[in-house]
Amino acid sequence: MKWFLVAIMTVVYNGDEKDVYIWSDPHFESSAQCVEFVQQNRQDVDRHLREQFPGDTLSRLLCVEEEKLRQFLTDSSTEQGESI
Repeated sequence: MKWFLVAIMTVVYNGDEKDVYIWSDPHFESSAQCVEFVQQNRQDVDRHLREQFPGDTLSRLLCVEEEKLRQFLTDSSTEQGESI
């Protein structure tokens, strides 16, 4: 089972949307491994997010199991498709 690091940013746009960033590399074999990575690399994670989202700040940093992440992405895609 793979785990991924996911960042949810603070700024809201289009009424209810926030930027989400998913690290595909590295990915992790457990939630604990993901948490440990964040603890050891927090400054690099924060720097990378500032580069990707200038003017925005981090709301939440999560370690998410692959299947739950796939479901989130599927649900998000469906919701966006319905709103058009």
